[in-house]
Amino acid sequence: MNPEGYSVQMIEAIIEQADTVSKEMNFKSVVDKRPLRKILQVSSALLGLVLIFTFLSPGNFNRSLYLFSHPLIEVAAPQKFFFSISPGNAEVVKYSDVKIEITAEGQKPSKISFSWRDGEGAWNEERLEKLDQSGAKGQLQDSVGTSKEYDFEYLFKQVKRDIDYYAQAEGIKSEQYKLKVTDKPRIINLKLTLNYPRYTQMKPLVLDQNDGNIEALAGTKVKIEASANKELSTGNLIFSDSTKSQMKIEGKKATGEILVRKDQIYHLEVEDESGNKNPDPIEYKITRKDDLFPQVEILQPGEDRDLTENMQLPLLIHGTDDFGFTDLRLVYQISSKDEQTKTIKLPFVEKLEGELSSDYLWDLSNIGLMPGDNVKYWVEIYDNDNFSGPKKGVSQSYNLRHPTLAEIVGEIEQGNENQLSDLQKKLDEQKELQKKLEQLSKDLLTESTNPQEKGSKLSWEKKNELENLLQKQKDLAESLKKLGEEAGKTADKIEQNNLASLEMLEKIAELRKLFEEVAPPELKEAMRKLQEALESLDKDKVKEALRNLNLSTEELLKRLDRTIAMLKQMRIEQRMEDLIKLTDNLARAQENLNKEIEQAKKEELSKLTDKQDNLKKETGGLEEKLQELKEMMKETPLLSSEEMDTLASSVEKSGVKNDMQKTSQSLEQGQKSEGLKSGKTSANKLNNLSQKFQSILQKMKQGDKEQILADMRKSLQDILYL
Repeated sequence: MNPEGYSVQMIEAIIEQADTVSKEMNFKSVVDKRPLRKILQVSSALLGLVLIFTFLSPGNFNRSLYLFSHPLIEVAAPQKFFFSISPGNAEVVKYSDVKIEITAEGQKPSKISFSWRDGEGAWNEERLEKLDQSGAKGQLQDSVGTSKEYDFEYLFKQVKRDIDYYAQAEGIKSEQYKLKVTDKPRIINLKLTLNYPRYTQMKPLVLDQNDGNIEALAGTKVKIEASANKELSTGNLIFSDSTKSQMKIEGKKATGEILVRKDQIYHLEVEDESGNKNPDPIEYKITRKDDLFPQVEILQPGEDRDLTENMQLPLLIHGTDDFGFTDLRLVYQISSKDEQTKTIKLPFVEKLEGELSSDYLWDLSNIGLMPGDNVKYWVEIYDNDNFSGPKKGVSQSYNLRHPTLAEIVGEIEQGNENQLSDLQKKLDEQKELQKKLEQLSKDLLTESTNPQEKGSKLSWEKKNELENLLQKQKDLAESLKKLGEEAGKTADKIEQNNLASLEMLEKIAELRKLFEEVAPPELKEAMRKLQEALESLDKDKVKEALRNLNLSTEELLKRLDRTIAMLKQMRIEQRMEDLIKLTDNLARAQENLNKEIEQAKKEELSKLTDKQDNLKKETGGLEEKLQELKEMMKETPLLSSEEMDTLASSVEKSGVKNDMQKTSQSLEQGQKSEGLKSGKTSANKLNNLSQKFQSILQKMKQGDKEQILADMRKSLQDILYL
């Protein structure tokens, strides 16, 4: 566009020249900003003055602004001052102190009237003096030097009801304000619900007694439901260990939960919508009750015992707990197994709530017991506490010993010796008692032939003497009964450990029956009649009763003699059977050792020396028992003296101990073949000795079997008076 018709070339040249010149110019330095900065500074100063005026005299500023913005409105002359009152309309807590702070903005009056009323009551008026001024302009100081930013004050103490109030001075009146009184939040109802741990199977328990104290089993969840006097905003359970738990708020209700873990103190802290908290909350106690430990006892056997040959032990177990059980275990340790414990899980039945029983037959044949080992055992029981963890109860421990055959035999032999000795003592006592009874009978017979004594009563001295003898007879009968019980226990042990032949067991059974019938009716009846006669003091009746008792005791003595003879014979036969059993056992032990020697490496042979030495020592014990048997034979000869001498020296003459000594030496020197050879020789000799002993036992039992049975039947009848 070029309407004036200027030269186009000239225009382009001017533009090019202007572009060149503008590139070299700094436009920031070309433009003069000083007038603009001056205007900005003046405007900022004016704005600052306006803000200061507004802050120092907001009333005048507002009025000026109003008049400036309404130029056509007719206005009255301006007030000298305006009231500014704090807290104005407010909500205050009941029974709290409330201070009213009044500020006069403008020409401050020296006095004002303060008017107030409770609720709908009459107005009250107070004259307030202006507070003394001190310090900076527009500020006051209280008695402790704290600056105050108000001119007048009034204090309402322990406000109970709503209050209306206002201030006025020189015809100028403030707005009317209201203090609305409200209560602090308070807990007015409390309910606890105890939800016990599931394993207890206890039903929930509701405690609606406004008592927040908790005494419950560990693991119990306690639901707390609190009701307040007003709407709540927050709530917490505060604990003595400085922890807290937030409560759920629904209007006036607060709900929380406590898990009982330990003893502690807690209280409820609630807050209303105005931020007021419940004053002086009640502290409650949490007491943890622990689940009791389960109890368990072994009822049977309930004592230390020796294992019998069947290697079984019947157990009867009883347990108790307050809530139930999860496990029952039998724990044992073997003395020769480095004291390691092993456990067997036992079956059990809960017959009654909180009671357990278990009837278990413990088979010890496969736990690796060796003769001489001791097994310590006990029972452990666990309850069903799944909160703190199952608690364990432990029974008393007992010992179960696997005796060696030699120990069993020795114990039985000692029992037999004691029984025989006791029976002999009772026989001697009965003989002495019999003599005294016979002498008393003679004395009474002599008195009856004397005319002066005939028909007279029994003297007190005779009566007392007879009563003492009668009591001794009763005591003797009771002693024989107890002796029979001990004999029965010995017989049981012989049978349990398979230490007697069938024929011997039959004899033992007969003997047990005799002991069980230790006080026959005839003897009891004779003693009873003598007691009645003594009470009547009738000499004739006493003589007759004493005669009958003498007959019973005389027969008793004869039968006791025969019974003792039978026991002595049985004792010898039992000794022979024990020797056979011991010899067989030694032979098996030697054969087992021979197998170990055969399988052992050369460097391991020396470790077997102790086993061979022990077998040699036990073999020497056979010689001692044979000498004891020889002494018994002197009193009850079942063999000729020559036969007995041959039997007593049989072990020594067999040379088995020398062979065992050779085996020990070979093992010590690592000579396997020599040790094995002498070991086999020892086993063969022991087997030969066992066969020889069996032949001798059969010879002892030779004779007329019918006569033997007849003698036993007669002994059975005799023992009825024991």
